[in-house]
Amino acid sequence: MESLQGPSQQGKIFLPGDTIAERFVVEKFMGVEIIGESYLAKDEKGSREVSITIIPQQFVKGVSIIEKIKSEIKTASGLLHKNVLTCYGMGTLSNGSIYIVTEYVEGQKLYSVLQKRRESNKAFSLRGASNLIVHLCNGLEEAHKFRIHGSLSPFSVRISSTGRVKIADFPLSRLYYMFPVMKKEIPQYVQRFWAPEIVKGSSLVTERADIYSLGVVLFELLTSTLPEEGNTSITAYREDLPSTIDEIVSCCLNSDPAERWNSVTALKTAILKVTEECEQKEMPQDTDDNLLLDLEIDIQKPMAAPPPPPPKKAPPHPPKKPPVSATPARAEDKIPAVTIPIEIETEGAKEVKEEVSDFRDEGADKKGLDLNEIISSIGDMEAEKWMITKDGLDHGPFRTREVVQMIVRWEVEGHHMIQNIETGIRVKLRESEDFKALVERAKIEKQRKEELEALAKSEKAEKRSGVAKIFIVLAVVGGISASVGLYFVTRAAVHHFTGAREVNLEEGVKIDIGKGGILDSDSRKYRGGRRKGGGSGPGGMSYEEYMAKGVEMGDLGHDGGQVQLSQGQINAVMSSQGKKLYPCIYAELKKNPSLSRVSLKFAIEGKTGEVMGVTVTSGGSSEFQSCISSKMKSIKFPTFSAPRMGASFYFDVGR
Repeated sequence: MESLQGPSQQGKIFLPGDTIAERFVVEKFMGVEIIGESYLAKDEKGSREVSITIIPQQFVKGVSIIEKIKSEIKTASGLLHKNVLTCYGMGTLSNGSIYIVTEYVEGQKLYSVLQKRRESNKAFSLRGASNLIVHLCNGLEEAHKFRIHGSLSPFSVRISSTGRVKIADFPLSRLYYMFPVMKKEIPQYVQRFWAPEIVKGSSLVTERADIYSLGVVLFELLTSTLPEEGNTSITAYREDLPSTIDEIVSCCLNSDPAERWNSVTALKTAILKVTEECEQKEMPQDTDDNLLLDLEIDIQKPMAAPPPPPPKKAPPHPPKKPPVSATPARAEDKIPAVTIPIEIETEGAKEVKEEVSDFRDEGADKKGLDLNEIISSIGDMEAEKWMITKDGLDHGPFRTREVVQMIVRWEVEGHHMIQNIETGIRVKLRESEDFKALVERAKIEKQRKEELEALAKSEKAEKRSGVAKIFIVLAVVGGISASVGLYFVTRAAVHHFTGAREVNLEEGVKIDIGKGGILDSDSRKYRGGRRKGGGSGPGGMSYEEYMAKGVEMGDLGHDGGQVQLSQGQINAVMSSQGKKLYPCIYAELKKNPSLSRVSLKFAIEGKTGEVMGVTVTSGGSSEFQSCISSKMKSIKFPTFSAPRMGASFYFDVGR
């Protein structure tokens, strides 16, 4: 069988110590993937190890391929499941190559496990194969809510050192067979797992293509070889297994997708049933299981050592290859099934305590929150079990300590989503039983900080105002005409702005500046780019359209992770520059005298601070919406490290 892992121990693109995009420091070359090289790197911004795959320039030439890759990565980054390798995002190198950043899993590929077993003439027991397939089904159940994989094979399955099974390659799996420039580079071994409709280039590929791939994986797990056309019988190789397993695999490998299992759930149910029946009958199995997978709740019964097999009988139809036999397990092949918990009192826990010690006590007193109680109630600080969704990208897994640090640094806030990958529970951070008290405390501290900053700015403004008054007095004393001064004071053009109110003296119109809010930036909520409310008007992009666009890794030149603007910063900018919208409001009032409030949502680009998409949710004429969109795009916000963010604001109108 061809080898997918080249003999080279050194990458051709990067060496240890090299830095990618001024953020990721290469630690070692991990090997050649289906397309491109893979490196283990340290994310200096996120303080975690990640896997980076470099897709060479020759595979990403052309706008259509690049846009398709961005679209696929946006979808893949939305897959949050314990059996799916997390995709964090992508970026572009100076030479035009693309790098994809994913979760790093310490362990091995299923392909490597099968190679070792093939060399040792060993096979999986039905229980071992069943457990692995069930985990793959679990991951695909979640993925099939959004997309298919299409290229599932042992080379795209990772088994971590703790026994966790993860499906990889979602960012590129469909592109392998969609683009000829990639397809011709895919190893024949991987293509053997493609469903017939994919091989033929059919445009109608469904979830049942993944069921075909699962059938091939199951066949190889139990026989250490691949099925041939017309020969899908596992029992021809393994007479210790029931004929029911042949029926299951035959249904998976049917050339007609309509005749396969109708879902991975149905396949999983069938496999679990035949496995349970074999164990109840205590059928001996001529194998040796030494790959202990993470059983969790999928299979409750512990794996028991099978009784010695009876003397083998010659199969009625000799297999094309010799049947596999049992050999003693080697220690180096074993993967532990559990991890040893770390005590709470670690350096990480001490670091957290030092960081949150900056929070003032009076904020906690008002809310009845005690920091020591909050931290102690969270639990194991070193438990790496949290995924966080920001700006449509999934980040993690994080240790509890890292999540606490991000909360107290205001890098994540209550509206961001968090998932416990051990339990699968996914909620908003402010609703998490583990973190909601700390989120509330952090919110109090942030408001206090913003109030102090606003007070400091106000004091500076008063000082400048005092100096200006002195100059005015000196000017009057110097003989400036009182009548000329009175003219400018009373007229002051048509508009006179005082505090948070704009007054049109000629028409008696009053515009009160309201306040803004931060919107959820999860791009999955805006798929389809549909406008809600009034839209942005002709010639402009709506808020929903911009937020539905794919994003890259963000501004890698900033420190402190992907941070957005605060509500206070949004309010400050809109209070000072929002009057640019007043001419639009005055013009609309002439057409619609009943206008009482103008509400809008807008998207801000992180690296420029520019408004990229606007939706007037309160409605209005198309001219009004177009005017608002145009004026909003002339407002400049401070830059921030996240790729983008969504915000809202409103103005009250009266006479």
